[in-house]
Amino acid sequence: MSLEGRLSDFTLEEILQLIALQQKTGVLNVEASYPMVLYFESGELVSYRDRRGAGTDQLQAFLRKYGFFSSESWEHIDFVQRNSSLDLTEILINEGLLSPEALARVQQDTAQEHLNHGMLLRDGRYAFTAGREVLMGLKGRVRMKVEGLLMEAARRIDEMPVLQERYGGDRVKIRRTDKEADPENLSSGMRHLLSIVGNESTVKAVVGSARMSEFDTLQVLEELRQKGLVLVMAPPKAVKAEGEVQPEEERGAQRVGQRAAALWTLVMLGLAALLWLFDPLAAYRVRPTAGTQRAAELAGTRQLQRIESALFLYQAARGGYPQNLQALVEARLLEPTALKGTGAVEYTVAPDGRSYSVHPARLNAPQ
Repeated sequence: MSLEGRLSDFTLEEILQLIALQQKTGVLNVEASYPMVLYFESGELVSYRDRRGAGTDQLQAFLRKYGFFSSESWEHIDFVQRNSSLDLTEILINEGLLSPEALARVQQDTAQEHLNHGMLLRDGRYAFTAGREVLMGLKGRVRMKVEGLLMEAARRIDEMPVLQERYGGDRVKIRRTDKEADPENLSSGMRHLLSIVGNESTVKAVVGSARMSEFDTLQVLEELRQKGLVLVMAPPKAVKAEGEVQPEEERGAQRVGQRAAALWTLVMLGLAALLWLFDPLAAYRVRPTAGTQRAAELAGTRQLQRIESALFLYQAARGGYPQNLQALVEARLLEPTALKGTGAVEYTVAPDGRSYSVHPARLNAPQ
């Protein structure tokens, strides 16, 4: 079984949900600005690394990016890789660079960050090829539930902009305060970051040597800030030097621009007042009703997304769409609970089964 299409029509999140729901085994290739190769067994992620030698090893990139080992250690790792058939995960364990438990945590963090990037993709192509043969010779396997990875990725995507607003930028610095920290109330990550920060460090330098993902590092820094153990120092804004005189040409241009802006503001206020008084488009405007509001709320839920995802997979496997939504449950493409409350959903299929329509039901609006 093979599925392929464009990410603009079907997002990575929806594709992974289908693979997990159907418990598929195979490989998913994503060709986009951020390429991805994901391997699955019975619906679980077993590898996020492209081991064909054509792309970047995500695990190695993660370890290098976040300062896990010294340059001497990396030279030794590279030497062993060139002169043996060992996988990077085997080298890390054999050389005592990571314990099996630490490697498992790093693998989890790497896969999570990898999926975070993938969920932001909206342009590109994907192709899923089913079959156990694609897993042959696959080393360094993991075993991760797709649902958990997706839920965590959604949380990080929501919270990351807030963290980046405070800690983003190459010149933002962190400084330890004089407040004494109780080691028993600090996690190992907090203690490690405090040792890195020292008297003063840039956030960029801390992230690059934190031995954890950027999201985790910024989150720990925020916890330390809230505990009063570190201070965030943003670069000063550019100000005009005292006594500096603005050239006459600049001042003249500035005055002209200010007058033009004021005049334009008056014009726009006048137009707004006329539209408010006469409202020439009122006869053609569709006024919101209880029915349309309810439809908008329903369309924003994940119910329709789950149904359409299941319809997509049903058509790909059988060449046509089902006569009713219950057929999706019988085909194990949709969980029975997903059809609860579908009295507010209308589903129709063409006689030849080649097209369908599914949308919120049109509720009668109050007169």
